[in-house]
Amino acid sequence: MPREKMKEVIVERALGGVKDTGDRFPINLRVGKPYPVTDEEWACAVELDGLYTSLHDQHGIDSFQSFMLALKLARELLEDFIAKGGKLFSACEDSEINVDTLFTSGI
Repeated sequence: MPREKMKEVIVERALGGVKDTGDRFPINLRVGKPYPVTDEEWACAVELDGLYTSLHDQHGIDSFQSFMLALKLARELLEDFIAKGGKLFSACEDSEINVDTLFTSGI
């Protein structure tokens, strides 16, 4: 079940996307603050505005796991976008971004 709009963004990155058709568009990657669902389950919201209108919160056994799963989902979806012919760019520059570099060094 999709969740409501995330209440508290804790990390955010503005990107530019180019579809395989050449159309450019903004992509906003956001991850929310993990929140407890039960005593034994946490969830973390993730958004990729521009690519997806709604993503499911990622659930884990604690805040760390739910946060890491949210980042993993964002990475996999961006890798899939590129595998289908898309390209990612820095929002403030016109340089292409490698997803692996984005998620390992933050560049």
